[in-house]
Amino acid sequence: MESIVLYAVGLLQVWFTPYAKVEESFNLQACHDLLYHGVNLTKYDHFEFPGVVPRTFLGALPVALLSSPILHVFHPSKPVMQICVRSSLWTLSFLAWLYLKRTISALHGRDTSVWFTVVSIVQFHVVFYMVVISLLSFSTIVFRGDTAVLFAPILVTMLAMRQVHMHVIAGG
Repeated sequence: MESIVLYAVGLLQVWFTPYAKVEESFNLQACHDLLYHGVNLTKYDHFEFPGVVPRTFLGALPVALLSSPILHVFHPSKPVMQICVRSSLWTLSFLAWLYLKRTISALHGRDTSVWFTVVSIVQFHVVFYMVVISLLSFSTIVFRGDTAVLFAPILVTMLAMRQVHMHVIAGG
């Protein structure tokens, strides 16, 4: 039940803060191009406007795919579609959070997972950042070499402290 409250809080944050932060504007534009232009790459903003830094669309692809039925069935306006895209991002983030909560429950018991949920609900910034950039941050680490270099010391530290094992990394 408490997980449903957290999901509702995230949807409310999407509704009350529908606009993009700078960090997510590229991926939001990528979702737009994927949804409205499909495979017609000549229509993508990358090619229409000079100066755009070329990046991969792979991080935005699952969000656009999850949002596409809404576009094709209801044909909402673009501002409403932006809310739908951000709601899809929140849904994917929430599913990852739910997996984390279940892991916490299995390792530390139900009471701990309930408190984890309560803390997640009452801390504005946790849900806010899950709504806007959590998955996009992951795609940044995966698809941009400069952030991979910044992430490397964290990974080495986690390996040295045995917080993560090499077979987990190799297995994805």
